[in-house]
Amino acid sequence: RIYPPAFSPKVVGQIWSDSAQMQTWFGSSWWKVFGIQLMPQTAISEDLWNPIWISEMLPQFSASCDADEKDCVNQGWSTLTWGASAVLGGCEIAKTHVLMLPDSVYATDGGNGQSKSNALWWIATRCPDTSAELSN
Repeated sequence: RIYPPAFSPKVVGQIWSDSAQMQTWFGSSWWKVFGIQLMPQTAISEDLWNPIWISEMLPQFSASCDADEKDCVNQGWSTLTWGASAVLGGCEIAKTHVLMLPDSVYATDGGNGQSKSNALWWIATRCPDTSAELSN
């Protein structure tokens, strides 16, 4: 652990010489802080998204997104929760949720640079067993 036990989040949004904060320059919602750590979700993310770290941070990220579902989903940040879920083998649930997302989420702050096809590609390449299922 780098930070004292009193700092419980698994990510830091802003770090200063004398403090660490769970916020970003554009908001203090935890899902924004977690999400910005995962952007962009591209092929190289495979080398950056360590499954151990994902397993530690995903419960907090998902809980914060679920607690503010309207904004987290509508602003596109939930696409990253489903990408992280796929890293841990949750491909079927990730696929189901990504397919239900409206196309409008990909033109928002959290979905910017992402696309439904990229999200589905990511899921399919995390769990090759589901690749055929994704085409259905």
